Amino acid sequence: MKYIAAMSAIALITAATVSHAQEVGKYGFSLGISSVGLTGEVAYRHSEKWRVRAMLSGAPKYRSGEDLGGISYDTTSKLRGLSLLADRQLGQSNWRLTFGAFVSDTEAAGTANGTFQIGNNIYTTKLDAIAKFENRVSPIIAIGYDYPIGQHWIFSGSAGYIYTGGVSVGFSSTNPILPGDLVLEKLQAEADIGNGYPFIEIGMTYHF
Repeated sequence: MKYIAAMSAIALITAATVSHAQEVGKYGFSLGISSVGLTGEVAYRHSEKWRVRAMLSGAPKYRSGEDLGGISYDTTSKLRGLSLLADRQLGQSNWRLTFGAFVSDTEAAGTANGTFQIGNNIYTTKLDAIAKFENRVSPIIAIGYDYPIGQHWIFSGSAGYIYTGGVSVGFSSTNPILPGDLVLEKLQAEADIGNGYPFIEIGMTYHF
């Protein structure tokens, strides 16, 4: 889903032509899709140049296969959070810079059964892993475009980056594993994932 949102937002930003911002109401309500799930948002235009937004996002739990630290897990993930955002209009155009924070309730829980090399030894066990963003509150920066449609509607898109600080991974197992091997596995698993996550959003907003 996040890749569909990314392609759509990039296409929107690339194709958009700069135009003068239209006068709209101070308050707005938006529904959309993003790299952090389906979105519902309320907005308030503080001044001609500044707007603040609160966006709830999430998606149904989904299952997938994930590789962490060289081990394949059957994973169930939930994508959920709150984005607190401020938009700064650039000049007299419809382009804007977006700053803010993502408060995350996102996590992935995985299970692997079999014989694995964990750290420096071989184990036959059931291994459970839970991964969460390292930062509970992660900074966001993005660039966006607002395209007015009529007097009250705006179609908008943004593309940017959430700095999550990477992920924190915890392990448990049915059979004993040497603590030093678990530490090595944790470090390897966390190194497999980068320090950020794409922030992509597309939405239709009604202003009043």
